[in-house]
Amino acid sequence: MTLPVPGDLLIVLNPGMVWPMDTPIHKQIPLSFLEAIGLSVLFLTVGVWGAAVTTMALMALVQHIGGAFSAYLMETGADRVMRRCLMGWAALFIIVLLKRAGWRGWRDCGFSIRDPEVSAYPVWGYVLVGISLGLITMGGLSLMTLLLDLRVVTPVAMVSEGIRRAISFIGSGIAVAVIEETVCRGMLFRVLARNWSKWPAALLTSALFALAHFLSPDPQSFHGASFFQSSINVYISTYTVTDLTPANLRTFVNLTLLGILFSGFVVRTRTIWLSIGLHAAWVWGIKFFHLWTAAAPNVAPTLWLGQRSDFMDSLAVTGMMVVLIAWAFSRPRRVGSVMRHQDLCWRVLPAERESLLGWLNQYYDNGGLKKGVVLKDHDGSRVMAQAGRVLKFYELKQGWAGVRFAIRPSRARRAFLLGRDLRALGIPTPRPMAWMVSRRFGLLQAEALIIVEAIGAEPLTDWLLRNAGDPSVRAGVMAAYGRLTAMVHQAGYSNRDMKHDNVMCSISNPVILQVIDLDGMRHLYWISRRRAGRDLMRVGKSLASLGWSGEADVRAFFDAYNAGVPPRLRRHVFPL
Repeated sequence: MTLPVPGDLLIVLNPGMVWPMDTPIHKQIPLSFLEAIGLSVLFLTVGVWGAAVTTMALMALVQHIGGAFSAYLMETGADRVMRRCLMGWAALFIIVLLKRAGWRGWRDCGFSIRDPEVSAYPVWGYVLVGISLGLITMGGLSLMTLLLDLRVVTPVAMVSEGIRRAISFIGSGIAVAVIEETVCRGMLFRVLARNWSKWPAALLTSALFALAHFLSPDPQSFHGASFFQSSINVYISTYTVTDLTPANLRTFVNLTLLGILFSGFVVRTRTIWLSIGLHAAWVWGIKFFHLWTAAAPNVAPTLWLGQRSDFMDSLAVTGMMVVLIAWAFSRPRRVGSVMRHQDLCWRVLPAERESLLGWLNQYYDNGGLKKGVVLKDHDGSRVMAQAGRVLKFYELKQGWAGVRFAIRPSRARRAFLLGRDLRALGIPTPRPMAWMVSRRFGLLQAEALIIVEAIGAEPLTDWLLRNAGDPSVRAGVMAAYGRLTAMVHQAGYSNRDMKHDNVMCSISNPVILQVIDLDGMRHLYWISRRRAGRDLMRVGKSLASLGWSGEADVRAFFDAYNAGVPPRLRRHVFPL
């Protein structure tokens, strides 16, 4: 029996599993949303207090020591020193959070492009696209403000000094963009999105990103009767210096939307470079605009453009962010480069283009393989394996089934994208290589999917039918089955047909499992207990039909399953 499995992804579902370096790690007990909220609240209380005490101690120390560095800090101001201390304490809490959530170090920050058929540009290309988008949006808002006479141009006294400062803003914009995007989107968002899903992670990290812009103490609060009293004053003023006004509320909302937009760019490009380019351009544009313009006298600010030079209190920015977020999260995903063969248009992974073209020329002919192993042959579908690849071909059926086939979305395209996403989440499934659809007048006539093939595996059904007598082996396979099911649910997917027929195991080591036939797989933003129960009910009925419903078998399955899902999904028996 041949089995389509990933050529570069082999995951043993047992406690000694080893993960490839380019695959996200899913912990046995993933980080819960409440834990993340708890750590955030802990930072906003203990962390801010620690920053206040650190700042007061540091300022007292530099006053005692003296020297150039002390003069520099005194000139900088205690409030700015406090903001740097806040960043330091935040870093400590972020490291604790990330380590708990499965962060793998600095290589796990979204710097590299590991998915070439999704990534349309190299690193520098994404940076340039982000800079261009930032300059266009910020430039448009600035131009509108000048045309409406809400701000006026006020050149600095020395043009050379203004140019020097404008150039220095480039370095400031790059530094701010790289640091904030690496921490907020490259580390926090990407790691939390792997533990939950993209929207909860985007909302939480973006709200914290917005809140960080408001945490700033009052410069007058650093003077008190004692060290302790001064620390209390600084701690309290960090939260009370910004009044809760409609303008500040709009600023908070827009900053949150900006963070969600940056998260959307990461979702689509798998890197942080597009976000870095846009962020740097916005920082530079805001500082440059503030340097060369001033609020027009005797002109009331408008609600649409606000009164801040960064426009973050304007409704225009709110509308612009909503549009860009919809584009970032909803635009069509890249699904491979185009390759034509026998008048058909194939979408192929760029790295597989040449080898796949040779394989098609040798084995493919008019919707099927010239020779090979037939794995399935049903009405309207054929699955054949040959020379390391598996071809799934679907064609127009007769009657009402043919009408549904013609008007439905491409199943091959969906399987291509779904298989790629599951593998990126560490769920073992065949690696997709290419897909094709043939349409006439917009109606689907035929489609095909090509995935890799491997030798030495069999359907889990065949292994179960042999009814292994060794209790430890039986328990190991059932535990592997439970872990595989937990990985699917924890990643935010529901599989309505995850019976043993659609799970394959290694012949030499049956605890190596993978899920195939992804037609029943659906991605949901929230896996409810009812939805997970229906999936488990299907698994339980299929196991019971083969006599695998004994107490020891069920206990081994659910011990492993419960270790990988949140408490709300845990069970001890299969639902009826």
